[in-house]
Amino acid sequence: MTINDIRTWIMSIRKASRTKSEAKRKALIVVEANNLLQVREFSGKLFVCYRDIPIIEDSQLNCPIEVVINKAREV
Repeated sequence: MTINDIRTWIMSIRKASRTKSEAKRKALIVVEANNLLQVREFSGKLFVCYRDIPIIEDSQLNCPIEVVINKAREV
């Protein structure tokens, strides 16, 4: 095994580790977005909420609430 082989092997391990870390981070972000942004009912009306705090009533939206919440989670 040459020095170049060892370097290549180490670099591939580092790259795999970074890729795995990035995937974990992205998965955590998705879970957090799903937990922080919700649609909740208050007094018989639907609201887009952040951490269970109503922000926008569904009647104020110009498109379906599902579209808004999914787009916000994507961002």
